[in-house]
Amino acid sequence: MHPQKFDHGHILAQDVFELSNETSSSFPGLRAYMGERGAELLLDTLWKGSFIPPYQPIQGQVLTKASEAPKLTKQHAHIDWQNWSADTIMRAQKAMGTLWSIWPYEMTNKDTGAPEQKFLRIQWHDLRVQEGERSAEAATSRPGAPLILDENAAIVTNDGQLILPGSVTIEGKKKGWPGNATKAIQYLQGLSKSSSRSGFS
Repeated sequence: MHPQKFDHGHILAQDVFELSNETSSSFPGLRAYMGERGAELLLDTLWKGSFIPPYQPIQGQVLTKASEAPKLTKQHAHIDWQNWSADTIMRAQKAMGTLWSIWPYEMTNKDTGAPEQKFLRIQWHDLRVQEGERSAEAATSRPGAPLILDENAAIVTNDGQLILPGSVTIEGKKKGWPGNATKAIQYLQGLSKSSSRSGFS
């Protein structure tokens, strides 16, 4: 509780507890749980007046090896289909919640008639890894390639696994449009009919 700076000053109170899988399985869940514990600790500190000099800081803290974690930005939620494994994508989802990537495609410029490169930002919700044996098509497809297998949409990761989206939000469209994830992937594929190597980046 420093009077002028955030996250500075003496350590006046601390709490030690174990995290359950339920509270630490995702960042939103962990944030909510830690927020409650932190609020209880702050109230206890205020009631006891521990912030009033002379301070009685907690002893035995070893902070010489501590380092500041980097600030998470929206760029950290951008799936790198060329280099991320299925496990990396799932861990990123736990940490960031909704992930996103880019769908590049071409459109003909109405004024010049020339092809024009366009990009759509795609948000991914409720991703999961397909269990079981991989299909031959998945094993031979490049990372970021979308597939429709047994009427289910899937995207190939760089380690040959398949990521199944629960739903998709396409930039400029209403969430959930045009239906389930399969219809959304089919819509995006329709934008790139001329390209046999269409995929997410």
